[in-house]
Amino acid sequence: MFYTLFSLFVLVSGVTNALPQFDQSAWSGSHDADVFTPGIIVDPRCAASPSNNVCPAKLQSGNALVTATHININEDMSVAKPSKNIIRAGWSLSQSLGALTEESTIALFDFPHGMESKQCRFQFVSDDGDRLDGISDVYNIWSFRKWGPKPTAMTTFWNKPQRDQVVATFTTYLKDSLYKTTNEKYVHRFFFGPGGEEGSFPCPSGGQVAWEVASAIKTNAIDRIMNIGGASGLGIEILGMDSRWPMQK
Repeated sequence: MFYTLFSLFVLVSGVTNALPQFDQSAWSGSHDADVFTPGIIVDPRCAASPSNNVCPAKLQSGNALVTATHININEDMSVAKPSKNIIRAGWSLSQSLGALTEESTIALFDFPHGMESKQCRFQFVSDDGDRLDGISDVYNIWSFRKWGPKPTAMTTFWNKPQRDQVVATFTTYLKDSLYKTTNEKYVHRFFFGPGGEEGSFPCPSGGQVAWEVASAIKTNAIDRIMNIGGASGLGIEILGMDSRWPMQK
């Protein structure tokens, strides 16, 4: 079902590039460090409680996973909300606008330097208890146009960068997930682009990079919003680099 649905979406969207170009975008701003600290370092608390919400997935590959700060972008909101690192995407009925409005999420990465010679791959992760029941269960990862505003922690729907192209597409349908990690996280399957267990792209040169996660299909169904928190959501696997988990030394 999902492969048929995705094939239709690709025809409509005009996505044809198998190896998309990745644009680095600067960002700035603070996050709630007590809730979640994004990046490549694993929270020390994870040694004792590896399935905790603040802990990233322990990938089967044993590779490092760079996690993001997730900034919610809501068409119905003109003021930025402080990030609690919750990734949301989908459509809902706005009471104030009287129309369907979109929610998406910008994933802001502070990518480690010195990885230029390595290959990277997207991963999308969820926890037990996360809300995955978006009406389509299919989501796109968008790059941003090179020229224009840069995404920040204060970005809203009304000042966000323009989308450029779909670089990857995945599903949150649990029956299609690739596997459940040893620390109780779901690693989801990709239909298109360098993600999951297939494909790769040159790792960013280091610094601040960003992509947007959005529902692949507009729907009349209301209030079916994907909602995932903590160290889950969109991440970047660094191929051939060992995980930073405290117990893996």
